[in-house]
Amino acid sequence: MDNFRSFENDITLFTIGYEGISLEHYLNKLIRNNIKLLCDVRKNALSMKYGFSKSQLKNACEGVCIKICSYSRSWN
Repeated sequence: MDNFRSFENDITLFTIGYEGISLEHYLNKLIRNNIKLLCDVRKNALSMKYGFSKSQLKNACEGVCIKICSYSRSWN
């Protein structure tokens, strides 16, 4: 993600993981790349890592004007 920038009128899809980085670093990556919508596609939105559970992540994203949507994935 660090090597690309989204322009105002372009629609671009990025992927991002949170392993090994803090919530602050994660949010800064989203902001630097002009991300306006984060789609959480984790199978389980519960996380033992601080800041990354569903409600914490939602509040943090909304605090920096990033919309968030959740999609549950079923592996059945």
